[in-house]
Amino acid sequence: MSAEVTLHDNIHHDLSADCQHCFGLCCVALPYAKSADFAFDKMTDFIGADMRDADLSGADLTGSIFLTQAQVNAANGDSNTKLPLSVRIPAHWK
Repeated sequence: MSAEVTLHDNIHHDLSADCQHCFGLCCVALPYAKSADFAFDKMTDFIGADMRDADLSGADLTGSIFLTQAQVNAANGDSNTKLPLSVRIPAHWK
């Protein structure tokens, strides 16, 4: 018989950043803003990301780093997607 965890359980009451025991997940995670737990803002790092069929519609990627034209070409997006100056909107985006 397994115990069921509900939304009301307070199992994560003490979550906070522990950079001394870091696994490097922040380096590949989505961007986050400065808060009590993180002392700085972080841009999205796309190095090595597989963007095939990713839906970037309406996303603001202007502050991202290591985003290549090949990655953008493999993704889907629209006229509301904001890209860094180093890449251009592909013709197949609506």
